[in-house]
Amino acid sequence: SLWELTELESLNLSKNALRSLPPAIGKLTALQRLDLSKNELTLLPDTLGQLSNLTGLVLTDNQIYRLPNTLGQLKSLRNLELCSNQLTELPDTFDGLENLSSLNLYNNQLKEIPPVLRGLTQISELLVHRNGLSQLPDWIGEFTSLRYLVLTGNNISQLPASFANLQTLESLYFDHSDLGGNPLKKLPVEIRSLNRLDNLHIGNCGLTALPDWIGELTILKELTFVENQPTDLPNWIGQLKRWECRFRAGTVSL
Repeated sequence: SLWELTELESLNLSKNALRSLPPAIGKLTALQRLDLSKNELTLLPDTLGQLSNLTGLVLTDNQIYRLPNTLGQLKSLRNLELCSNQLTELPDTFDGLENLSSLNLYNNQLKEIPPVLRGLTQISELLVHRNGLSQLPDWIGEFTSLRYLVLTGNNISQLPASFANLQTLESLYFDHSDLGGNPLKKLPVEIRSLNRLDNLHIGNCGLTALPDWIGELTILKELTFVENQPTDLPNWIGQLKRWECRFRAGTVSL
C-alpha cells in the first residue's frame, strides 16, 4: 500500500475529496513535502507529528477547525500553508516549530494573532489576511526577522508602537485585489521607521492623503494607493527615486 513507501520524500494528495487522513501517514518518515490541499479534511491524525523530516506542509482549502498538538514536533518544518480553513486558534505546542519561516493563515476565523506565535521570532513571512483581526499585539515588534506581512481584509485601524521595530520588513500589505483594506483613516506613523520597506500597499483604507514623512522611505519601489479618496499628489513625490503609485484612475509612474 501507499503507506509502505517509507522512502517517499514528496507526496501530493490534493484535490481528492479526502475527508480523513489515516494514522498510517506517520509511517512515511522520509517525507519532506506533503500537499493535502483542496480536500474535505476537518481534523488530522496525531501521527502527523512523526514526520520529522517534513519541511513543507500544505493544508490549504480544507475545513480544518483544529490542529493536532503533535504538530509542534515537526522541528524541520519551514513552510506551513493553512489558508482557507476554519481555525480559530493554534495549538499550545505550535511554538515548537523552531525552524518555521513562512506561515500562511489567510482566510480563517482568527480574532487575534495567536499568542503561541510570540516565540517564533524567526518567521520571515506572515500572512494573516481575511481573518477577524481588529488589532496587532504589542509583541509583534519582536518579529525581527519579518520581511513580508499581509494584513489585508481585516479591521485594523491602528498599529502598536512596537511595529516600528520591524526593521527587516520589506513588503507590507493593508490591501490586496478584492479583499478590501483596513479602516486606517490615516497612515500609521509607525511605518515611518521601516527603512527597508520597498513595497507598501494601502488601497481601500479610507485615506484622503499621504503624510509628508512617507517621502523618507526612499527605497520604496511600489506604493499602491487604489480605492482611496486622495485630493492630489503630495509635494515630496520627487524624493522617491524609483517607485510606482497606482490610483483608481490608472497608473502614474515617476
